[in-house]
Amino acid sequence: MKQNFIISPPPQSAGLSDIDIDLLNADDYAALKALYKSTDGDNWKNNTGWVDWDFDSPTPPKASIVKDWYGVGVIEHRETINLYDSPLADTIPTELGYLESLEKVEVIDHRVTWINMYNNQLSGSIPTQLGNLSKLKSLNLTKNSLSGSIPSQLGNLDNLESLYLDHNQLSGSIPSQLGNLGNLKWLYLDDNQLSGSIPKQLGNLDNLELLYLDDNQLSGSIPKQLGNLDNLIFLLLDNNQLSGSIPKQLGNLDNLRWLSLNNNQLSGSIPKLWNLDNLEWLFLHNNQLTGTIPQIGGRGKDILYGENGNDFLFGGNADDTLIGGRGEDILKGGYGKDILKGGEDADIFVLSPDHGGDTIIDFADGIDSIGLAGGLSFANLQIVSRGPNTLINIEGETLATLQGIDSTLINVDDFTVVN
Repeated sequence: MKQNFIISPPPQSAGLSDIDIDLLNADDYAALKALYKSTDGDNWKNNTGWVDWDFDSPTPPKASIVKDWYGVGVIEHRETINLYDSPLADTIPTELGYLESLEKVEVIDHRVTWINMYNNQLSGSIPTQLGNLSKLKSLNLTKNSLSGSIPSQLGNLDNLESLYLDHNQLSGSIPSQLGNLGNLKWLYLDDNQLSGSIPKQLGNLDNLELLYLDDNQLSGSIPKQLGNLDNLIFLLLDNNQLSGSIPKQLGNLDNLRWLSLNNNQLSGSIPKLWNLDNLEWLFLHNNQLTGTIPQIGGRGKDILYGENGNDFLFGGNADDTLIGGRGEDILKGGYGKDILKGGEDADIFVLSPDHGGDTIIDFADGIDSIGLAGGLSFANLQIVSRGPNTLINIEGETLATLQGIDSTLINVDDFTVVN
């Protein structure tokens, strides 16, 4: 564990002869005492220093003494505790909540039964006192047997960047107060027994990159506010009881690479997630959705075939080949120099301003159309003749080449704005 303690100055009425300014404050001492006693400190693998102190003494030790205890260091007048690879036992006390200057708690592979331990045998509930640790940046309770609800007080941890509560037996609803964690980047609540709806307040987490809520018992609709999470990379909501439609606002998550909504009770049509240019993994199966699940390419050189009719093919990164086949297909190359073939019927070839170099080899004028996404409009485009082909340019850069199409045939009627 890494902890920072504040050494409290003496009250103004006290003289140096009355109080030693090097003493730990009472709360810090209470936390250390409880930690040592409740985790069988006498039998730690290494308890150097700790074992020499009389924890029955009401007087705190000096910081100059504590810094020599195993796992304790002092850097710039701040103290840290690191108890990795110490065979702790029993419980971690709620007195840790007294350490209001605590920055990080993470103890891996120890045998404990309560809080702040990854991959242990922790049981019981998460103490509300953890909400006092205002400097905490990382809280990891993954892979234990913790039960009860998630304390709403965790929403007070303004500096928290990562919260791991996954793979436990937590129940109840997700506290809306977690939406106050403005610095949070990683939120893992998966593999629990959480119920109720997903709080719309999670859409306030501007810095969130990973949101794992899968494998719970969550119900209700997916909040459209999740579409505000501009930095989100992974969104996993699968294996719940979510219902309603997929919010079209999820199409705003242009940094998203992984979207799992499978094994729910979602209904309605599959939205056209045009702006998910970085999406590599999409899971929508085992729902009640209508329409065809889009095919998503990976990191390049993918060949996607639309064999179901009315397919949505998205190449993703690098150079891909998209073949629509029969039906009214939608093809979007993504990044790279992609080859698009719509096949039979009326197809839509989608262009975006940050994509370019695509080749459309079977555009049928009057039947197929060019979809404009990402703020593109026909007024911004230049239609240029290049030999037997037509180039669709923007600011001198070619977005797409229409093979074998006379440029005089291309006009505003061939374009449609997609959202």
